[in-house]
Amino acid sequence: MVVEDLVVITPQEKAMLCKALAKHMPKLRKLLRLSQREFGNRAGVSVDRVSLIENGHFQMTWSQFTSFLFIFSLNKLTKEYFVEHKLIDRRVLQYLQAKRVEEEPEMSILLTESISSAFNALNMGDVIARLKEQKKYQL
Repeated sequence: MVVEDLVVITPQEKAMLCKALAKHMPKLRKLLRLSQREFGNRAGVSVDRVSLIENGHFQMTWSQFTSFLFIFSLNKLTKEYFVEHKLIDRRVLQYLQAKRVEEEPEMSILLTESISSAFNALNMGDVIARLKEQKKYQL
């Protein structure tokens, strides 16, 4: 596949997408039941930056956009909000999925049964117990 065949999003389009997401972030965050601090912790962004973005005092970067989008895309309510408010269109999905113009974007990414079973078999209790033993983290 030649890179030129892939859908491209211009810097201006990225800036518009960032502005649109910033406008909807408080509502999306509330759908997740997260404070600005809790959301920022998950996204790797300071609470001050989340506040500045939500209040229109800072232009969200593309990196922040993709980080926020990842978190929102893992929740049914926020995914439905994205569709309902047309925050992501076909071209954006094609771009993020590295698709060509003629390729349809994948609307629902499902795991195969074997991957899903392996994921479900992970015992997070073991991980937490090991961290407690190391006394590096307070849980």
